[in-house]
Amino acid sequence: AMAFDFTAGFINIVNFGYAAFWGVGAYVSALLVVRLGWSPWLAMPAGALAAGVLGFLLGLLTIRLGGIFASCMTWFVALALMTIAGNLVELTNGHAGLTSPLLLDTTRNWPYFYLILGEVLAIYVLLMAIIRSRVGLAFRAIGQDLEAAGSSGVDAVRYKVLNFTISCAIAGLIGGFYAHFIGVL
Repeated sequence: AMAFDFTAGFINIVNFGYAAFWGVGAYVSALLVVRLGWSPWLAMPAGALAAGVLGFLLGLLTIRLGGIFASCMTWFVALALMTIAGNLVELTNGHAGLTSPLLLDTTRNWPYFYLILGEVLAIYVLLMAIIRSRVGLAFRAIGQDLEAAGSSGVDAVRYKVLNFTISCAIAGLIGGFYAHFIGVL
């Protein structure tokens, strides 16, 4: 929710395809563990990186559209990725689901609660540091008045893509956590 609001609240772009970036992080993390034998602790940041790269590329393509057009484009990408994941049976096991090893060898939820609490607090601190920086000032300027920000020297496209990339990377990180918490995608 914080990462979603980071984009919607600061640069006025609603990412209707947010679940796609979450899913990319989950699938990349799970596939790295299942297919390549990575540790889930290393695979989760790799999933975040993959979602961030996808967010960067999609941001370059869609941010210039602005408003509802960018929002719809992210939604269409999410639908396309869902279809691709369902059809790549050899890689993702299709609609039958991809089984992923759990982070912890426990049946209790309390350890996972503390892990996600730590992630949420780290994300909060990161986002607050960004918001209070000069970059955050640019984000606020863009969100309040795009034309005024541009006339003040703010490169709106660059800052919007940066915001979108950060938001998508956070979604990928949480998706990676989910993959190793639930154990099936």
